[in-house]
Amino acid sequence: MKTTSLFVAVSTVAIFSYAIGSSALADDDAMMDVDDNAASFSGAWPTSTNRILYYGDDYQFASGTNSSTITAEAVYTTAATLDVTGKYQVFVRWTTHPNRASNASYRVYDGPADTSINGSCFKDQRVNGGAWQFCTEVSLTAGNRAVVKLGNNANGVVVADGVRLVRVSVDSGDIVDNSITSTDILNSTIRDYDIGDEPGVEYAAASSRNIATISTNPNSRTNLTSFTLTAPTSGYVIVHAVGWVDPETAQHWVRPCISSISGGASCNSWAPIIESNTTADYENEKRYALTNVYTVSAGSSTYYLKAYRSASATGTIAWGDFYGIFVPTRY
Repeated sequence: MKTTSLFVAVSTVAIFSYAIGSSALADDDAMMDVDDNAASFSGAWPTSTNRILYYGDDYQFASGTNSSTITAEAVYTTAATLDVTGKYQVFVRWTTHPNRASNASYRVYDGPADTSINGSCFKDQRVNGGAWQFCTEVSLTAGNRAVVKLGNNANGVVVADGVRLVRVSVDSGDIVDNSITSTDILNSTIRDYDIGDEPGVEYAAASSRNIATISTNPNSRTNLTSFTLTAPTSGYVIVHAVGWVDPETAQHWVRPCISSISGGASCNSWAPIIESNTTADYENEKRYALTNVYTVSAGSSTYYLKAYRSASATGTIAWGDFYGIFVPTRY
């Protein structure tokens, strides 16, 4: 397998769709809204209509603790269970005021009983209110009711107005296929040389890892997660990773990278060393984004997100997106 230095900007998984029954992406438009009136609350959350552009009839708010302690929490749970296991984008909204928190913390769970955070984001509620704002993209399971939690562990007033979940993939990873048949050609405008050549995507579920469990040896990096993509024909695979690091130990670092080889020293695209200069809450979180384009032939290839660290580094490294988009050469 060889790599190319083509640079591609991918913010969300945008994939080709076909207007035929055998399309791999015919079912990616489900949307679920949860207003604050359908949420449950602990602690003090007064209701208000003082600020304009709220969603529904009103919004609710809580005073921030200006610490990591949560004394009031809003819990949004979807009314319906999820129909499809796969990727969902989470959007949130609030009303804007100068007294709002700059670090309102949202956490997403795969069902009411789930205790593992599937995805998270911090939002500055002093600005950009009155509209749906992208929070994160997560993997959720069919049959569960998705949960989004907003705590008052923030440096100002936090507003609970609404959340929205939008399904963006069909299943938990495998939507690369070659399901177009000769019948599809007869009944549609699909060309015969398109058989088996659809674009598609594979991905690994969002998760996190304790930095202290990662290798300190750059020649033996720790695999954080991986996915395997089976290309139906020759083409390109665009591999993208997005995540964050919360280092707890000042002056120590971790370095993630993506590779087509497990462990070892090999990396095809890597982030700069991500280092902590302070141990203060919220000031430590640092984002990373990695992209590499691989030239592939028909068959299966595995891609890895991996990392190594300095000897005394501690904290958390997380990934919200790690996916590969297959694009056939013919397109």
